[in-house]
Amino acid sequence: MAVKTATFDLDGTLIRRNPGLRSSLKMDAINRSIGKVFSICNINYVDYLGKKMYGMTDRAILRDVLFKLNIDKVVIDDKIDYLIEEILSYFHDNQNRKANDDYIILAGVIELLDALQDRKIDLGLATGNFEEFAWWKLKGVDLDRYFTFGGFGEDDESRSGIIASALKRSNHRDGFKACHFGDTPSDIEAARNNGIMSAAVSAKGGGTFDTDDLKAAGADLVVDSWIEIDKILALFDR
Repeated sequence: MAVKTATFDLDGTLIRRNPGLRSSLKMDAINRSIGKVFSICNINYVDYLGKKMYGMTDRAILRDVLFKLNIDKVVIDDKIDYLIEEILSYFHDNQNRKANDDYIILAGVIELLDALQDRKIDLGLATGNFEEFAWWKLKGVDLDRYFTFGGFGEDDESRSGIIASALKRSNHRDGFKACHFGDTPSDIEAARNNGIMSAAVSAKGGGTFDTDDLKAAGADLVVDSWIEIDKILALFDR
């Protein structure tokens, strides 16, 4: 049974934020919009969540940050869609004022994507980012050309639901295998929930978790860099 479909997480899997930057356009959009909608200034959502946010979807991140700011759940439910509108509005208004150089590609990513394309693998995204953020990040590093479908933060608050949405938009059919590429235990669990394989890159290769954590989560394959293409292709030949 051949693998015909591959989905990819984005941050920590394909790209990472340029270490020379203190904040990204996405971070500015979220932090400023929280201040506007809830009148709470000087918020940095990354500081509130820390490593916990890795593997979370954008909508889940917003809910968790607002909860930590002691905002009542009823108020969060009432205003979260408005908050997202403000975030995307700020993003629209400012994306052309700033060079799209917030992100860099992880080692081995281009070589891996080329190898999968050569095998006629259907490539898609499965990321917790809102769709507009995802494509903007990819276009900035010229990776958008590889992907033909995706599941995004608008689709579901859970990563499992996002992978499911991506698979529905792909050419994936019963009788063939699929594999999700990520860098967190959440990616691995979500792949398993969808009945597909998982491959994960460790912190050594630009991810966010150690090899032992990823293996303990049950990944079908853990690599220290996507440069280990032969191991990945061997997974596809199982």
